[in-house]
Amino acid sequence: MRVKSFFIMVLAAALSVLSIGCQMTQKVSETKTPSPSDTAKQESKPQAAVSHFEGVKPDYTFKFSLQEPATDNPEYNAAKAFKDYVESHTNGKIRIDLYPGAQLGKEKEIFQAVKAGNVDMGTAADGPLGSFVPETTVLAIPYLFKSAPIAWEVLNGSFGQELKNLILQKTGVNIIGLSQNGFRSFTNSKHPIHKLEDLQGLKIRVMENQLYIKMVNALGAHGVPMAGGDELYSALQQHVVDGQENPLDGIWSYKLYEPQPYITVDNHTFSSKFLFMNDKLLSSLPVDYRDIVKEAGSVWTTQLEGPKEQASVDAFYLLKQKVKEIYPLPASEQKRFKEKAQPAVIDWMKTQIDPVWIDKVQKAASDAEKKLYGTN
Repeated sequence: MRVKSFFIMVLAAALSVLSIGCQMTQKVSETKTPSPSDTAKQESKPQAAVSHFEGVKPDYTFKFSLQEPATDNPEYNAAKAFKDYVESHTNGKIRIDLYPGAQLGKEKEIFQAVKAGNVDMGTAADGPLGSFVPETTVLAIPYLFKSAPIAWEVLNGSFGQELKNLILQKTGVNIIGLSQNGFRSFTNSKHPIHKLEDLQGLKIRVMENQLYIKMVNALGAHGVPMAGGDELYSALQQHVVDGQENPLDGIWSYKLYEPQPYITVDNHTFSSKFLFMNDKLLSSLPVDYRDIVKEAGSVWTTQLEGPKEQASVDAFYLLKQKVKEIYPLPASEQKRFKEKAQPAVIDWMKTQIDPVWIDKVQKAASDAEKKLYGTN
């Protein structure tokens, strides 16, 4: 009888919560829907991912900045995995406070802040990082990587380590994780892009990196460098630019498809994601704590790889239901894109960095293909 009463109480509570939820949903629907990046306009307070060691006084508390919102997405989940690993392996003596939604600044600002020692750690894509270490742009050579597993092999191998060492040497920032941001594709508000000529004259927003400007210009469009978030969404809504390029899961998560009904999946660049920490801060930790932070960086890396690929696949089918067209570019047309974009970017890149870095990454990609696919 007590069991029966207990379940009746549970059912009543559940129905009460459901009723409240429905009322809240109705109220939200009556208000103006914010742009996807409005979530970034919050007070700079850590959100969600509460520590499991609230009763423990930490020896160290680190601020971890990320661009993505505190929702079920690969980047936030990877950050939570990092946090949980560090806190559990130090018994709460290191506390990681997550600041999602770009609360502490955009990627470029965060890298500068970590470099200066004003923020403890953060993440950024390869585009903004290229402003500080131009050699990182080689990872975004158009159509360099045949697949994500090839890119992972390069990032996790000797080339990736050499690049991390260079960043540390040039900036004093330690790359404790290097993973996937995703293959990037085009969206636009004008018309379908089925062939190279369809890009002619379009104004395409790109990351704040000269490589992306050169690539888009070589394809016949006009690259417009611009930060993400509110600025990008508003620019798309107000038709300041005609299109943009991003990984599919980013297009979905930030609702960029709303003002952009045409998507062309061409995977023109593989965008990398860096997890970094001020090296002086990292080096100041006791050796055992330092090792745990580095281990957590590896956990973060693996937590992005597979989930980001799955998120991209999921996003493809979700976007298919929302836009006028999502068009996978055929291999024959992708070859035309590559023939225009890759030589132009490499020629420009040779004027910016030591060409040996271009040779190294191309060899690393070739070796990774042989390792994965065999010599054939």
